[in-house]
Amino acid sequence: MVVPLKGPQNGWNDPPSLSRVPKKKKLPDHYTPPAPITAPIMNPLGDPQAQQSSPPPTFQPHQHPAGQPGLQPSFPGIQQPLPQSALQPSAPKLSAEGPPGAPIGDVSQPFQSIPAEKITKKPIPDEHLVLKTAFEGLIQKCMNAATDPQTRRKLDDANKRLESLYDKLRDQTSLHDNTCQTSDYYPPDLQKMVMVEDESVMQNVEEVSSSNGVGADRQAASAESRDGKDRRSQEIVWRNVVLMALYHIGAVYALSLIPKAYPLTWIWAYLCFLVTALGVTAGAHRLWSHRSYKAKLPLRIFLAAANSMAFQNDIFEWSRDHRVHHKYSETDADPHNATRGFFFSHVGWLFIRKHRDVIDKGKKLDFSDLMADPVVVFQRKYYKSSVLLMCFMLPTLVPCYFWGESLWNSFFLASILRYTMCLNVTWLVNSAAHMYGNRPYDKSISPRENRFVTFGAIGEGFHNYHHTFPFDYSTSEFGLRLNPTTCFIDLMCWLGLASDRKRASKEIIEARKKRTGDGSS
Repeated sequence: MVVPLKGPQNGWNDPPSLSRVPKKKKLPDHYTPPAPITAPIMNPLGDPQAQQSSPPPTFQPHQHPAGQPGLQPSFPGIQQPLPQSALQPSAPKLSAEGPPGAPIGDVSQPFQSIPAEKITKKPIPDEHLVLKTAFEGLIQKCMNAATDPQTRRKLDDANKRLESLYDKLRDQTSLHDNTCQTSDYYPPDLQKMVMVEDESVMQNVEEVSSSNGVGADRQAASAESRDGKDRRSQEIVWRNVVLMALYHIGAVYALSLIPKAYPLTWIWAYLCFLVTALGVTAGAHRLWSHRSYKAKLPLRIFLAAANSMAFQNDIFEWSRDHRVHHKYSETDADPHNATRGFFFSHVGWLFIRKHRDVIDKGKKLDFSDLMADPVVVFQRKYYKSSVLLMCFMLPTLVPCYFWGESLWNSFFLASILRYTMCLNVTWLVNSAAHMYGNRPYDKSISPRENRFVTFGAIGEGFHNYHHTFPFDYSTSEFGLRLNPTTCFIDLMCWLGLASDRKRASKEIIEARKKRTGDGSS
């Protein structure tokens, strides 16, 4: 028995078991099908054999049989289609005839494919090379620690896959030029951010920079230093020799003036010393060289003025030399290479021309972040005037005006003695802190922990820690202890003038001490 279907049979609600026949569309009586497209529309990309291409489609009205009216399309404002010569006036014209049914007319000569050797390739980004180097270092450390042959085989396969991926990337781009970016040296290790209240606690992944990245660059520079010791410049800069001699003679003479000066002059000279030191430690060093925290405009202006009071080159030049020092420490590319002796690393590096490696290696670093700061640019532009005002005139005139100190005493105590003392405590970081002390964080590098330098340089003597974790705003594991610069930065954060302080976590510090330290505390 056949059950009759109910409802309209228009296709949309037919039972699924029934096969529907598609309805044919009714064509107009005067419909003429278009000519088949048998000619190639375009040439394959990069086909050097291609010589012709079809023109862009143009409107052609249908032809109707004689005696029968046809619809003539109407386009307002357009009387006839534009000729091909108007579309491409500079392309040469060729007369070509395609297969039957294809359009006939002028066609344009196609653009030839660009030879591979003429394609401009973008350089490999520095981040790719840094990541590759870091991963190679991690794989190598795991290989050294692995004892299971199967694990070592898997690590070796991973290293080969990494090399293969990088080779493909290098084939698609130009060879890497090994130019170094700012991120290569602060921080030099791979890091991951862990937000803790208002601080960014920087947690270092395993020791990467010591064996790769910055460490590899330092090792290469060290090899060049051993091969090129005879190329070290001995050209003396007599201007610096004379000036430093006069400053130190004046400082020794100023000691005899201390009993004759007002006590307020002593206090003022020491306050100027603290401001001068902050311009170097909190300003040029921790803020602009390492970007270990962020400072708002009023604080940056104060630190720039304090840096001019220090008279140790402008912020840009000071930060440039310090970044080169960290990246190529204890090599000829280090401006104050401690392997050349205490005197050279303390003050002798200012008495002779810079080694050629310092200049060449420094050109490879990126300092665009410094020149993007208007405070740095302004101070660099008016540096000599700012030094004259902040380093000599202001310290000298304040005691004379406010409590009647003699101009002679004020000049030698608040300017010459204060300036010379600040120079030497800064230089001790480059000399004594690289030679004397213990190395609890990394015994493979020269910088040491020196409490005497820490006291004099208001917190800069924890140098082994600083070179191990250069991004840490405190430059010390112990926070505020013997670290007035850290106290100042914390105060500025409390006042809302600084933020984003970067710190190494306790876990990472302890792990690093156990792995690479000398066992001291």
